Amino acid sequence: MKKGFKEVYTGLVLLLFSLAMYFIIIPMNIKSYTVYGLPPAFFPKVVSAALGLFSLILIFTGLKESGKVAFSKEEIVNHYKSINKQTVKNISTVFGLFVLYLIGLGTIGFLISTPIIIILLGLAFRWKRYVILVVLSLITTAVLYIIFSMVLGSPLP
Repeated sequence: MKKGFKEVYTGLVLLLFSLAMYFIIIPMNIKSYTVYGLPPAFFPKVVSAALGLFSLILIFTGLKESGKVAFSKEEIVNHYKSINKQTVKNISTVFGLFVLYLIGLGTIGFLISTPIIIILLGLAFRWKRYVILVVLSLITTAVLYIIFSMVLGSPLP
C-alpha cells in the first residue's frame, strides 16, 4: 500500500463529517439567538471549522506523501482487504454501545447510564481488572457530574 493512502481517505471522511456538522447538525440542534455575548452555536462551529481545516491538511499531506492525486482500483481494493474482522468488530461494538448510551441517557439519565456504558466498554475490550473498572466508571461519572452540574451549572439528562 502506498504512503498517504490512509491519510487521504481519513481526511475525506473527517471533512465530510465536519461539513455535515457545520451546515446541518449544528443549525438544526442549536438555537442561534442571544441577547449578549457569543451565540451558543459559536464554539461548536469553531470546532467543526477546525476539524475541516485539519482534514484538509491531512488530505494534502497524504497526497504529497503518495505523490499522486488518484489511487488505482487495485490500491483501494487492497486497502479494504487489509482491514481485519477484529477491527470491524471493535468499531461496531463501540458504535452499538454509543447508540445504547444515547438511549440510556434519554430513559434512565446520566448518573446511571454513564457508569454502565464505561463498564460495558471495558468488558467489550476485555479489561480484566473488574474492581478498577467499576471504580474508574464511578469516579469518571462523579467528576463529570461535578464539572457540568456544579461548576458550569449545566443540567445533565
